Amino acid sequence: MLKILAGFFVVLLSATGASAQTAPATPVDSRCWHASQSYSAGSLVRVGGKFYACAADGSWAEAQGGGANCVYEDRNYGSGALIAVREALIECQSSGAWSGVKKE
Repeated sequence: MLKILAGFFVVLLSATGASAQTAPATPVDSRCWHASQSYSAGSLVRVGGKFYACAADGSWAEAQGGGANCVYEDRNYGSGALIAVREALIECQSSGAWSGVKKE
């Protein structure tokens, strides 16, 4: 009886070991997050006067500069977007900065 139980445990352990080796890998989230927005690899964001690029592993790295999207109140805006703020208009520049629009 002891040999049967020992054999059963050997078979059980080998089956669980094999299933653990063939389990699919969990997917890696490669998106970068800023506020409540997600960005794909290669995206640029301007924060506090500096540019940050989204890396393939989902981390942010400081970038030298370049075209970036603008962020205002947790929303992402492309170059040329206009927003009304306190009876004035601001425009998203290609540099990722907001600038005031002059009234005509």
